[in-house]
Parts: sequence; structure tokens; C-alpha cells
Amino acid sequence: MNTLSVCTFDETLEIAVSMDSQFSIRMNRTGLKHSESLMPSIMQMLSESGLSLKDLDLLVCTRGPGSFTGLRIGMAALKGIAFACDKPLASVSTMDVIAWNMQDFDGAVVPLLDARKQRYYSAAFKGGKRIAPDMDSIPEDLVAYLKDQDRILFTGSTARPFAMDVEKLGVLKAQFFIDDRIRSYSQALTELGIAQFNEKGPDDIGQGPAYLRKSEAEAALEARTREENPNG
Repeated sequence: MNTLSVCTFDETLEIAVSMDSQFSIRMNRTGLKHSESLMPSIMQMLSESGLSLKDLDLLVCTRGPGSFTGLRIGMAALKGIAFACDKPLASVSTMDVIAWNMQDFDGAVVPLLDARKQRYYSAAFKGGKRIAPDMDSIPEDLVAYLKDQDRILFTGSTARPFAMDVEKLGVLKAQFFIDDRIRSYSQALTELGIAQFNEKGPDDIGQGPAYLRKSEAEAALEARTREENPNG
């Protein structure tokens, strides 16, 4: 299966082309300026792999949570290719992708992303299975899902500060582990995308990014509307 995968949930733009046993990855720290390099990078990678857009069998992207702009750019680009070339698209939860590398850990795995405003995008898994949903959270929100765990691994770019905040709460007796290395998520995204497509088929035509919260622009508009119309 020829698969194109795109990760755009944070400041690192990651593109992968998979052809059966061959796997090519390109990572670029674009600082959320993914729109400038995404399509040129896709076309260059396909050319280097000897493929065209029409040779692809599946498109895969992260659907969130994560950067509003990054998620929108990644999904919009692949939706454009899907429409133009009549190709299936599968979008995968960012939390599933981050946790995938740690699925063999003997304990609970908590994938984390910076959600800003002293909050975190999070979830929890054990043995590769979910024990908590995707959340826009503070550390206290995870306690109920982790209270019976003996070992907890926090993984992702904000794993260390989150783990420190959880430890300060003093309510969990588990042994904590931290993995905050910068790593590639392309293989995880590709394998999860293929598995999801084989099980459930392609995304619904109306599927969009999963943001978990309103964008800054939406929140500002709502606040302004309330100020202008205090009585509803």
C-alpha cells in the first residue's frame, strides 16, 4: 500500500511516504508555518520515491488535538488531494499517535501536548488501550483515571512540567517516568491510519479537525458579542 502521512499538530512538520517495506520521512521545524512548505515537500518526497499523487492508495493525517492552524492546514491539504485524485483519507487522534511509541510500557501511558493557558491536551492508555479520552486538561483532570496505577509514563513535549505538577498534588502513589524527547511520529501515524482505514474505512466527508476548545478568534468573538449584547 502506498501511503502519504502528514503530521502538523505542533511546530514540527512531518511527512512520510510508505511503500510496503520502504519508508521515507522528512521532518522540518517550521514554527507553525506549515502552509509555506507542506505541498512542495509532499511533491518532492513523492518524486524522490518515484510516485505521483495518483499512485497513492491512502492519505493519513492527525486530526487533533493540537495546533489549530497546523491541524487545519494538514487536513485541508490532504482533503484537497483526496477530492482531486479520488483517494481515501483517514485522520487519527494525535493522542493515539503520541502514545503509540510507548505501547509496550508496563503501566499507564499519558501522552501530552501544550494547550497553552497552563493547560494540556492529554489522554491515558494502558496496554495500548484507552483508559481516558482526549482532554483539554489540567493535571487534576487525570487523577481519577490514574489513581489505581502503579507505574505512569508521561510522554510528549510537555511531559516533564505536567509530571511535576501531578507530583505536587501528592494524590498518586505511582512511580513516575518521563519521556520528552523530540521524536518522529510518522510510523505511528502511518500504521494507525492504515489499521483504522482497514477497520472502519475512510473518514466521513464532513470530518474535520478535533480541536477540543474554541480558537482564540472564536473566543474573542463570543466575548465581544456578550459585551455588545449583555442581555442575550
